[in-house]
Amino acid sequence: MWCGHKSGKRAALLAVILSLGLTACGSREKEKESRLSGTVYVPKFTELKLEAEGLSAGCADSRNIYLAANANEAVPADSAAANYVSFLYRIPLEGGEAVKLEQYQPVPLPEGTEGNVSIQELSVGTEGTLWVTENVYSYTFQLPEGFNEETDDKWQYQSDIQETVIRRQLDATGKELKRVDISGLAQKLDVDTVYSTAFDRDGNIYAVTEKKIFALDPGLQVLFTVEGKDMTGALTPMGDGTLGMICSSYNEETQTSDNVLKTIDPKKKALGAEYPMPLNAYGIQPGRGAYQFYYQNGDTVYGCRSGAKEGEKLFSWVDSDINQDDINFYFPLEDGRVAAVSRKWELDTAKYELVLMTPTDRSSLPEKTTLTYGTAGLSWEMRRKIIDFNKTNDKYRIEVRDYSQLNTGDDNAAGIARLNMDMMAGNGPDILDMGALPIRQYGAKGLLEDLWPFIEKDKEIGREKLMEKVFEAAQQDGKLFQIFENFGIQTVAGAREVVGDRMSWTLHDLKEARKKMPEGCAIFGMYDTRESMLQTVLYQSMGSFVDWTKGECSFDSDGFKALLEFCGSFPGSDEL
Repeated sequence: MWCGHKSGKRAALLAVILSLGLTACGSREKEKESRLSGTVYVPKFTELKLEAEGLSAGCADSRNIYLAANANEAVPADSAAANYVSFLYRIPLEGGEAVKLEQYQPVPLPEGTEGNVSIQELSVGTEGTLWVTENVYSYTFQLPEGFNEETDDKWQYQSDIQETVIRRQLDATGKELKRVDISGLAQKLDVDTVYSTAFDRDGNIYAVTEKKIFALDPGLQVLFTVEGKDMTGALTPMGDGTLGMICSSYNEETQTSDNVLKTIDPKKKALGAEYPMPLNAYGIQPGRGAYQFYYQNGDTVYGCRSGAKEGEKLFSWVDSDINQDDINFYFPLEDGRVAAVSRKWELDTAKYELVLMTPTDRSSLPEKTTLTYGTAGLSWEMRRKIIDFNKTNDKYRIEVRDYSQLNTGDDNAAGIARLNMDMMAGNGPDILDMGALPIRQYGAKGLLEDLWPFIEKDKEIGREKLMEKVFEAAQQDGKLFQIFENFGIQTVAGAREVVGDRMSWTLHDLKEARKKMPEGCAIFGMYDTRESMLQTVLYQSMGSFVDWTKGECSFDSDGFKALLEFCGSFPGSDEL
């Protein structure tokens, strides 16, 4: 559900609300003007002609993007399976066709075997070279005598399955310069499991294990090891040549989570600087220029400078009219731009585009009135709707404020607390996604706009085109603070001789009906517990015990005591 905050831009706001399925929010006294300052990353899209069904890896230098692509190669009609192949592309950042590196040849399968070779990782090396990590999956078939392909499945007889990982350095044409087999690292290092591997600029290999991180040279000789708590994630190269990993921990005593990016310094052969990270940070990218590394939090990309305690917001995908779900890879460039590769599906065909995003002063763009959309987590569906609206409307633009990005390990409600402060100060969003927000509290405090007057005056909508009774059920003191796209009705069915023939239902009725039910019967399900029952009945009847307008509650009333007594008659979740 969505709700509206009181605002001066009411007519425009209602149009946006109804086009997106939202409602309205803001300050009655403060008219928000178009944002004429700040930086927005303006995208330029160029279609890429790639013979690819998927992209498995990518990297970029100052002039080119390199992509690892894969496809099913054409095979004879009588073949039992498609032949999966990989290849490399070089794409000039300043324009030009994508060029396939013709000298690149995947690692050959062992003689007499079938299988495929896939590219797991791709990174830029020194002096114009590339490093590629390939996974080689091979097998044979031990078919019985008299095997009939039409009546039997040969995959039942698959055998000699082998998986190897090869790390190779290639020149600018894709020709191999050197290789190293990094299969069997766990056995070589005498550990149970290697969780992940990473590589620095010199081609050294870092193996993440349960208790240690091993640094090895290209010849697999151990250079040094480091130990650290909770270090079982994925390592990423940093801008200064160190490697970083987000380490998450949970404190049982305080029941709080903690995210820290820990670095490994190859020169010191030890742990280096640490960076506090937001609770929901992900997608670490190597740093360039002024930034040590980049990361994402929700829909926003941040850059973190060396030694900084927090990242700097660079751009939001939505703000650049880009759906991040379409982005395969993105690469911040040294000149401040961002290069990205997107993929969209048209029918059954993948369409790829090169996206070059240039930081631009907002004042140089066509002026639009900005409406803010507040949420505690932007959904993929709402992201798509907002992007579509911004692309097609020449007067108004929606800007997203995702308050969940403010949550920390110590305070998972920090974002909601900030939203409450903004609302009380009259600086709240124009539109609110109420999915995780307390709409009745906001309504009782007079923070939300009644939408009925706008609907009634709208010639294209009006009450008569709505399922009015549904919206009346969502009213609060006769005012409509929310609009929703759909609704559901919860029902419970029972035998007439037990539940009777009635149009109303009380807790007393439910208790009496339960007494008549045979042993082993349940009300809402066979796994009814006192916890689930309390949650269900409170969800249905909280308004009977809390008056948000008066700020009063009655949890010491006889009715609430009867409710607790009823829920307490069910078994606990640990008793089932």
